Amino acid sequence: MSDDLDITMSIYKDSNNYKFQTFFKVPSFDSTPIIFVAHHGAGSTHATFDNLSLKLSHNAQSLNYSSTPGFFSFDIRGHGMTNLLNDNTSNYTLSIDQLIEDFKFVLSHFLQSLPYNPIIILLGHSLGGSVLTKFLYNNQSINNIHGLIIIDTVEEIAINSLNLMNNYILKLPKSFNSSIDAINYFTSSNLINNKSSALLSIPSLLKKDPLSNNYKFITDLSLTKPFWFNWFINSSESFIKISNKFPKLLILANNDNYLDKFLIIGQMNGSYQLKIFNNLIESSKIGHFIHEDIPNNLSITLLDFIERNNYKNFHKLNKNNEIGNNGINENDLILKLNKKWNVQQ
Repeated sequence: MSDDLDITMSIYKDSNNYKFQTFFKVPSFDSTPIIFVAHHGAGSTHATFDNLSLKLSHNAQSLNYSSTPGFFSFDIRGHGMTNLLNDNTSNYTLSIDQLIEDFKFVLSHFLQSLPYNPIIILLGHSLGGSVLTKFLYNNQSINNIHGLIIIDTVEEIAINSLNLMNNYILKLPKSFNSSIDAINYFTSSNLINNKSSALLSIPSLLKKDPLSNNYKFITDLSLTKPFWFNWFINSSESFIKISNKFPKLLILANNDNYLDKFLIIGQMNGSYQLKIFNNLIESSKIGHFIHEDIPNNLSITLLDFIERNNYKNFHKLNKNNEIGNNGINENDLILKLNKKWNVQQ
């Protein structure tokens, strides 16, 4: 993460001696701190969330919320600094079951390291959304988890797009003269539509080749191909079958024509909240990396989500640092927030 984020970096080692590089921005402390725990997608690193984390902190303070959420992320198996900490063989054991087991270990280790009992909001992008969905579906007794947010994770679309992955990988440059060249490639190709985000995220994807002095990708995505299909299969059904005691939010850049059968049924039944950013003026510049393309807009959406679902622990204050509900009682305020989110009661 960016140096501006005041991050604690730690290495977690599992029972097989595999090491995970983790990153933690601490929350502002109150009785029950709120922490986002994020899981990135294939080919990314923790740094894909850096700009979003910055905007979350800034907006929590500027909008006068009662606290500032923390943000925990890590480089998953085979990616980023985690890749560099381990040998090549173990880096590419990337089955969905292994990724779920990895996350279960990382989350457990993280919670045990804390001297307080936080509220955890799971946040996953693409593959990360599928991993967190399947993890939570099978681990619904963890009391700390109070919500699941997934970004651009739709099973049917993901599976139908797998054939395009080979072309994407083949088109990727094998190396770059500098990290700036890599940043320019990703932004000019419209893979990331926000240069501020790319400046934070893209360098973490690269390592310097000592022989050529060029920069090459740390992760070889072609080696992940055997696992692609099982990463996403059954993710939508699992998402809507997670107990409604866990508030769920699906974030998309495009309209709801992209929903598959299970997500349509779940939306009709009110089993999750749906946020679509296709009404923005700049919506044409929102792609798969929504959290990088529009981190400010997305951060406000995430703060609204926490406020609506954890109002007692997270709410706006007025100028006197009192609950800023303008005289509205709590039940009326929740109804107001539900109306804002188009949630049926």
